[in-house]
Amino acid sequence: MPFVLDELKLYFTLADDVFSSVPRLLSKAREGSSLYSACNAVGRAYLMGKTRSAKAVSEGARAYGNALSTLRSAIGDRKECRSDNTLLAIWFLSMFEVFLGASDPSVRADGTPGWKSHNQVLTHLVSLRGSEIFASLNGRRLFTIIFSNVLAHALVPSHDFSDCPTWFIKFHQHCQPSEYPMLRAHIYTYQCARIISRILRLIDVGDVDEILSCSWSILQEINQVEKATYPFSSEEPVTKYEVEPLTAPYTCPDHTYPGYIGIQITHTVFRMRLSHHALWLLDYASRAPSSASNPPIPMSERLVRHQYDLTESAHHLSSHHIPAVYKAPIEPL
Repeated sequence: MPFVLDELKLYFTLADDVFSSVPRLLSKAREGSSLYSACNAVGRAYLMGKTRSAKAVSEGARAYGNALSTLRSAIGDRKECRSDNTLLAIWFLSMFEVFLGASDPSVRADGTPGWKSHNQVLTHLVSLRGSEIFASLNGRRLFTIIFSNVLAHALVPSHDFSDCPTWFIKFHQHCQPSEYPMLRAHIYTYQCARIISRILRLIDVGDVDEILSCSWSILQEINQVEKATYPFSSEEPVTKYEVEPLTAPYTCPDHTYPGYIGIQITHTVFRMRLSHHALWLLDYASRAPSSASNPPIPMSERLVRHQYDLTESAHHLSSHHIPAVYKAPIEPL
């Protein structure tokens, strides 16, 4: 497991204030518990990727099966299913799928049934816990850790995002003003994911007329996504933390808040995802036959330029703030 934590050190560096609760929870994990078993499985997956030996694969499969068994027991227990340890254990098993994908280039970690199942359970358990998970700082940090997984799982056609606004309101009720930038980032990524899901639904259904009639309104939503603050009004203090257009030239601010770089990279990643899907939609729409009611929609050169600018923004963030040791390529053993 120490090797796994070393592999994840970039996360700890970019969002130390968020991930600081993880070592504390790990240090208290009892042998045989769901969290202990999940960590063992992730450690085995790491070794599978490094050694690729038959023994490592066998031990990894055994550890994963044991972790699933202990998690089923924990989820079936009325107390354990609401514990931070259980949530973190499921998050670590989703990381098992990531390491599994890293060891086999033909496997997409976010496309495996296991990865999808883990994040589906995470969504259910967060909703099950209600306000309780947001009542403590560690609970809110844990929510932040798993929220990106939940949103990534939600990037499918017609996903139900109805839980997200409720989560944000409960987060806001309990958090300190110093946590507003993180909550604002959650709101922004949710807005991006919601639009992406709508685009995927249109493409999945394949109704050309609907795609043509909806494309302009979707583009307008994308143009305003940095200003979207639902479920909060523009008068709420949390909305004062504006999401800057990421195509603006990057300048390192004189003063930053805790987790600033992690939040900025999160903004960039989700905006890139949104721009990518917008280009996909426009490409699909541009191939459709035009009519008087639905004139052709040209491919947007601005969106293509936008994608390049976002990539450049992410590069500047990493160049200015990530220590060189983390940017060095990792050579396979």
